[in-house]
Amino acid sequence: MSCSSVDTSVRSLLQRAYLCIEQGTSANQQSLEDEVELVHRYLSKNDAWEGVTMSQNKELLLCLTDITINPGSEITLLEKVIRLLLGLSKSTEVVKELQSLQLCSILALKITQHPPTEEILELCLRLLAKISYKDTQGITCVAELIDTLASFILAEERLQVSLTILANLTSNYKVASTCIKKLGNSRAVIKKLIILLSNQPSFLVVLAQSILTNVCLCYPELGETWFRTSRNVGQTVQIVFNVVLRGDNEPELQHYAVDLFMTVLRSNNLRHYLDTATPEHISHCLDEATRRLSSLPHDSATRVLQLLLALCELKASREYLYKIFGVSGQKQDLTLTPLVSLISLASDPSASTCDNTSLLALDMLRKLMKEACKKPSRMHSSLFQSS
Repeated sequence: MSCSSVDTSVRSLLQRAYLCIEQGTSANQQSLEDEVELVHRYLSKNDAWEGVTMSQNKELLLCLTDITINPGSEITLLEKVIRLLLGLSKSTEVVKELQSLQLCSILALKITQHPPTEEILELCLRLLAKISYKDTQGITCVAELIDTLASFILAEERLQVSLTILANLTSNYKVASTCIKKLGNSRAVIKKLIILLSNQPSFLVVLAQSILTNVCLCYPELGETWFRTSRNVGQTVQIVFNVVLRGDNEPELQHYAVDLFMTVLRSNNLRHYLDTATPEHISHCLDEATRRLSSLPHDSATRVLQLLLALCELKASREYLYKIFGVSGQKQDLTLTPLVSLISLASDPSASTCDNTSLLALDMLRKLMKEACKKPSRMHSSLFQSS
């Protein structure tokens, strides 16, 4: 199917959708199902949506959302519509549009009100996990949704998707942390999250740690209990760096890992623990991250740079990074230093199109040069000499 064919198919789907909304007969719903299936098949095969104009895209998303809300929609149609929305949500623009249409609240209500089939429940959970990331529109039934998610987590059913939604909720809304604390089985839920921190796939560890850390921001006394020492915070940072450096095929996991680190920095107590943890626990993380900077895919390099820039806000980490990047009096082979890797990323045209990798590298260089100008003797003079 060509781009023009996709455009035509979307127009046809819109016509069928409007007709179905006005006259929800079985025949109209069946015709709409066929159109939805056609567009979904193309999307799945080509993994692209460039052939649809943004104006049509918005109109289509509005129609599909209306069908999702409509209690008269047949089960098979509802399943195909949600599956199509899940495919469309690969686009950041589509996610923002679905958030503006309050689809998070719509899906939350469906999940808490027990969807008609297990397949629809699974699709609703997966779509909500996708579009609730950094959602600022609000969900009307947060407490009920968290209660449902807690039951899944305790039963180890739909574990990853439930943890993902819960991590999103606790990150987006302070009330979510309060809801967790007020659960009748809150201790069991917290205990389960702590258990998940050990001997689990990386994604589950990061999600569980994210939820616990988000709750810590609202209830600092709980953070004192869970993290206890700078060693535990240092281990959290090790998890984050391991994910960023070794999760090449899981960009979503990398995003959550970086978010976890930024959450740690938002807590004064955890920032203090992290600053005192640098020499003992995370120096080798910084060594490895800067050493591998030039060999990482741009996605991973971007996440590393985000972490390094954040660490520049902490005194101990900042001093250690300055030493690694050659802002010191020690001689180094500049062809092998992380500083050269940083300059290469900053000047790489292909890096400029990948999550602002080159801009982040330039920002890091700016910080290093600012420090070098304060104490010129610390910056290796041969850096400015031609080879």
